[in-house]
Amino acid sequence: MKEPYRIVTVSYLNTQPFIEGLQRHFTPEEVIIELAHPAKCAQAASSGSADLVLVPVGALPELDFDHILSGWCIGSSGPVRTVAIYSDRPLDQCESVYLDYQSRTSVLLAQMIVQDYLQLPLQFTPAFPGFESTIGGKQAGLVIGDRTFQMDEKYSYKLDLGEQWTKWTGLPFAFAVWIALHPLDEEFEKKFEDAIAWGVQHVVEFAGSPVELEYFERYISYPFDDRKRKAMNLFLQNALHLSERPVV
Repeated sequence: MKEPYRIVTVSYLNTQPFIEGLQRHFTPEEVIIELAHPAKCAQAASSGSADLVLVPVGALPELDFDHILSGWCIGSSGPVRTVAIYSDRPLDQCESVYLDYQSRTSVLLAQMIVQDYLQLPLQFTPAFPGFESTIGGKQAGLVIGDRTFQMDEKYSYKLDLGEQWTKWTGLPFAFAVWIALHPLDEEFEKKFEDAIAWGVQHVVEFAGSPVELEYFERYISYPFDDRKRKAMNLFLQNALHLSERPVV
């Protein structure tokens, strides 16, 4: 009997359409679905412990994989809502920014926005579990994912990185894409594509509240189209220059 494909995807609300589509189209004998935060997804791809992974685009240059698949991604066409720098005061009055440990893409994007677009001389510091509670005073913090839903009312200032990227470049953004670590059976890949497409087409059914519905409809853009590919390539090109800048 053929071993099931192992699929690792991000454990945030914005991937719910992907998960629902996969569970509807595949049996447990065909696929094993595992959930993790973005950095852990990248680790699964790096270790080769999965067949298909939704990975942060910032990790792509470091990974050995066969191809990017699916016409779908986790992206935005302006504000994204759940990738933001929070602070108690205007960012130009802060001294440093904690960088969320859950996604390299968001860390790189934050550095680009702060240094290259806004041109603010802030210090960047790697964060740690629970760092959100230490944001305050002159200390800002990059926070991503579902944790941000509880933070919007807590802090006076929020810099949405999806919105800032689009203002800066005029482009949408792709935060994470699907990759295959090795060649896939053609029939399976077609079924995978159909499963993801079904989930995206039925996204409104997975909202558990008006807030979640607004999030799906207004902030998350799933098609991995030519403009998002262009944005991804620009982002990765810019990221090459960031590797020369230290994070303390």
